[in-house]
Amino acid sequence: MKILSLIMTALLSVCLCSCGGGGNSLDALAGIYAEIANNNQALAEAFQKVYAADRDEQPALMENARKTADEVKEKNEALELKASELGAGMLDTEVDCKASAGTGITVSKAVITDISANGNFANIVITVDYSGELEGKPYFLVTDGSKTLYKSLASSGNGKLIVNFRLNAGNASAFVGAKEIVIVTEAEYRGDTASSDTAAAEPAEPEPAFEGNESAPAVSAEGIKVGDNLIQVLGSAPNVTYDYNADSGIWATIGNIAIVIDEDQLNAQGIEFINSILSDIAPGIDFKPEYLKSDARVKQIEVQ
Repeated sequence: MKILSLIMTALLSVCLCSCGGGGNSLDALAGIYAEIANNNQALAEAFQKVYAADRDEQPALMENARKTADEVKEKNEALELKASELGAGMLDTEVDCKASAGTGITVSKAVITDISANGNFANIVITVDYSGELEGKPYFLVTDGSKTLYKSLASSGNGKLIVNFRLNAGNASAFVGAKEIVIVTEAEYRGDTASSDTAAAEPAEPEPAFEGNESAPAVSAEGIKVGDNLIQVLGSAPNVTYDYNADSGIWATIGNIAIVIDEDQLNAQGIEFINSILSDIAPGIDFKPEYLKSDARVKQIEVQ
């Protein structure tokens, strides 16, 4: 227990001290957070060795783990400063951005209009000026010029598009190599394509109904089942609480079950709400059913 206590104390110390508040390259900024992730992994492995070792080997390994913790803290603090400085330099800079033929628009300029980079994450807002008539809801892809690294829903208003995403130690490796933003249609987003001839492509087939995890129930004790209209379920259920996890999405808890809501089920207002959350894990968020698309369905039920 003493060893465990020391481990947890050291880990907590590093987490608290390395958090705080990119040079104009998204790729470079992603590289910083990927390096932070590598440092954190090295720290975790050092403490894992303590767990796995024989008792007589643990004191020496613990001392090594403490040294690693100090080194990681110092490295991550330097990387945090680097991320902050790089982010500040990216503000008001243009990024490569284009639109697929299917969107009906031509991008004239895309500028980073807001960015906040600290030791935990970088929140990036890109405002896109365009001409033409936008067809349907706008989505965007972050690509390396050939393949998609990240994709999400954009928002529109006042003749502009807003692209918003976050980099952190958990997802930064996916952004390394990022070169451009591509505005696409929903069909292209679903099919993960953005070619010049997508306007003439056949509409994407509807996605098959999600059957849920094998370990998760298809019907809960509350009578909620996979496929139910999500807005109706959440609007009629009493005492619903919502939590956010950057890895899995929003968890709506009803009694002893939770409905997992992913980003694809959110409307533009819901995406804006999620992007306003500044932490990877946020309990008790003020989520509302009206943040969902009208056709959103219950996809996954988890027993608490």
